[in-house]
Amino acid sequence: MKSYYKKSITLLPKKIRMPVLILLLQNTTIFFADIVQSMMGIQFICLCLYIIYLILNKKSLRLFPNLSVWSIYIGIVAINYLIGGDRNFIAAFLICNICMFIMLQIPDLVFYEIKIIKVFSCIHLLSSLVVYIFPHIYIDSLFRRLLRSNANANYSWRVISNLNAGITTQPGLNAIFLAILMMVCAVELIETNKNRIWNIILFVASFVMVFSTGKRSVLFMIIPVIVLYYILIHYNRIKRITTRRFQKFLILIIGVFLGGYWILNVSGAAHIILDKIMYLSSIKDISNGRFEIWSIAWDMFLSNPILGIGFKSIYAIHGIDVHNTYLQILTESGIIGFTVFIIGLMYILNSSRVNVIKANICKDRRFVKVSGFGYMLMLFLVLYGLVGNTFIDYTPVMLFCMSLVMTLFKKGEYSSDKHNNTSV
Repeated sequence: MKSYYKKSITLLPKKIRMPVLILLLQNTTIFFADIVQSMMGIQFICLCLYIIYLILNKKSLRLFPNLSVWSIYIGIVAINYLIGGDRNFIAAFLICNICMFIMLQIPDLVFYEIKIIKVFSCIHLLSSLVVYIFPHIYIDSLFRRLLRSNANANYSWRVISNLNAGITTQPGLNAIFLAILMMVCAVELIETNKNRIWNIILFVASFVMVFSTGKRSVLFMIIPVIVLYYILIHYNRIKRITTRRFQKFLILIIGVFLGGYWILNVSGAAHIILDKIMYLSSIKDISNGRFEIWSIAWDMFLSNPILGIGFKSIYAIHGIDVHNTYLQILTESGIIGFTVFIIGLMYILNSSRVNVIKANICKDRRFVKVSGFGYMLMLFLVLYGLVGNTFIDYTPVMLFCMSLVMTLFKKGEYSSDKHNNTSV
């Protein structure tokens, strides 16, 4: 047992052990924030540990050119405090982005990131299956011990509203974690030939469980995001539509849909989404209150269109975010902040796409998988921002920073393949 432990430790290169442990702690707070209940405090500790690592290894921070505009936006967020921006949100945004800049200086860290993400999102799938299959009386005590003060919110969604929140306090957050597992499986199915059957099973199971959360936005967005990723990254393959790989891709997508549809009918999970749609239609509010808050946000934007009213001001006044991250950023940071944000985001999306294509050209499947998943996650979060709070809520902000690290990273000295020190 002792020799096995020693062998396991040595599998991890010595110079990267500390960053991997920090990364594990970071992801624990992202994926299990409702259990840990001190998300940003631990993120700040991770930032301090990253800085210590840089000092010990005599590494210096360098600015990536494709993040120059985004860096200006980070500065705008920082000074937003002067016009009434929420200091907790601003501090959290700065911590997440500084961690992201440091992580980009650590070669090959992303290989461990995608493994951690898959394991943690599988845990959310398992918890969702437990909630869906077992009567709540058998798991209530376990959830009370895990979630403590958050147990009441989970119980309300899980039992009273019949929406599967898993081990989170919100079904929407659970749906995002399930969608993340779908994206990890999808990129492995598209870009590699390993564990195909296992990835299909996980993909379909996650797809079915997203229905049980009742979150229409995640459900209707995830498949288009996967298709969009394939089109943007493999456009040349699509032009040669008769190629065997693209035919296999189409067969796989159709098979997953048919399998998911059959399971949904057998399990009855589809009724949760259908019942919600019928209810919202009956009260003539298919937007579930979004249209009203969008109108309020627009009126508040008109009151101070240049500089905005300060981040999280809408939440402070109305107790709810806008559920359209772009309208909220426009309202709370004004035209100046919104313009820099959009330019920075477009620049990041383009640079990330180019890096994924370069990874495909170099034909190293590990790099293709990591950068591909990062780009797919980035696309999902950007599109989800149309109906959600991607750049406003803490968890999506951290996930976006992680996606950025995975798409803009470089191969480094710890890489075990023959392409060492080759930029991706």
